[in-house]
Amino acid sequence: MKNKGQMFLISAVVIIVVLILLKVSYNLPDILERKKEMETRFENEFFTNIADELPHVIDVSYHQSKNITRNVFNFANFTRKTMNERLMDFEFLYISSLTSINNSNMNVTVVNLLNRNINVTINLNDSQTDSQNNISDSSDWSTIFNINPGQGYTLSIYYNNMYEGNVTIPTYASKDTYVGFFDINLIGSQTTYKNKFQESYTLP
Repeated sequence: MKNKGQMFLISAVVIIVVLILLKVSYNLPDILERKKEMETRFENEFFTNIADELPHVIDVSYHQSKNITRNVFNFANFTRKTMNERLMDFEFLYISSLTSINNSNMNVTVVNLLNRNINVTINLNDSQTDSQNNISDSSDWSTIFNINPGQGYTLSIYYNNMYEGNVTIPTYASKDTYVGFFDINLIGSQTTYKNKFQESYTLP
């Protein structure tokens, strides 16, 4: 009787385990789909937060105009390391322009966090052009254009022989200006998230 009881108990345990395994196997596609949905939602939230926070660096640095681009660079670099730890690839191209009414010039800086070397050509109002080859990843390059304060300008950007976009740059006779052009990519497990936009500021 004792052996029969043990056999009955073992059989019951085996049946329960088999039923659990069958149930898990049956629900596996649903579980995987929910996991995928959660990953996509979290990745989208990360991307939205990044796109919101990067321009805030300009707000924080507003009264230190010469440090704005460097601060954006540092924050973006920190963001890339954080995303890498979460197994996501963060790619970022940033172009800033700082106009000076005292010197009648525009300092343009290209920040490369695209995880590869790039060749860049920038054109101001189809009248002034400069370019630089092999800007290495996690580095920047700057150039200076002459301007007439008070006029509007369009900066056309090309990298690796591809058109990137235009940046509209207002200038004023009595105020310096700062414009940041953001090209953000976040490559997640399911989707690649992209956004391009610019922010313009008059400086104190």
